[in-house]
Amino acid sequence: MYSFARLRKYNFFIAGFVHEKIDEGTFKRFKNTKTKVYRFKVTDEQYKNIKSTVDKVWEKRKKYKFNILGLCAVSIHKKVKREYYFYCAEFVKYVLEKANIKTDLPDIVKPDDFKNIEGLEEIYSGYLRDYSIDKIIQKEILTINT
Repeated sequence: MYSFARLRKYNFFIAGFVHEKIDEGTFKRFKNTKTKVYRFKVTDEQYKNIKSTVDKVWEKRKKYKFNILGLCAVSIHKKVKREYYFYCAEFVKYVLEKANIKTDLPDIVKPDDFKNIEGLEEIYSGYLRDYSIDKIIQKEILTINT
C-alpha cells in the first residue's frame, strides 16, 4: 500500500509519500484500524499507467509532502492545490486521472467519493490487520469452483 501519511511514528506533521505495511509503523501501532478494499477492472494500458505514476512519485518521494492545508480546506469545501503536495484521496484521484480512467470524481475529493465509481466492487471489509490478498484470491477460487 502507498499513501500520504506520517513519516515518523508519533508525529503526523512530518508526512509524505510512504510505502505502508500492515504489520509495521502506523498500522502496527493502531491495530484496530478498519478498512474497506475495493476493485474495478482496468485495461492493461491503464494498469501500466497507474504503476508508472506510482513508481515516478516513489522515485522522487522526498520531494512530495502531505497536503495538510488541502485536507483542512476540504472541510470548508475549498481546494488548495500545491505542486508536490497531496492528501491520500487527492493522490488516488491524480493516479486515476493519469491512467485515463474516467471516474466522475468531484474536484474536491474525499474518500467516500470513490464508492461512486462505476463498476467498483467491495472485496473486503474489516480490520486492516486481518486483510490478506491470499484470502481474497482463495475465496474467489472457492466461489468459482462451487
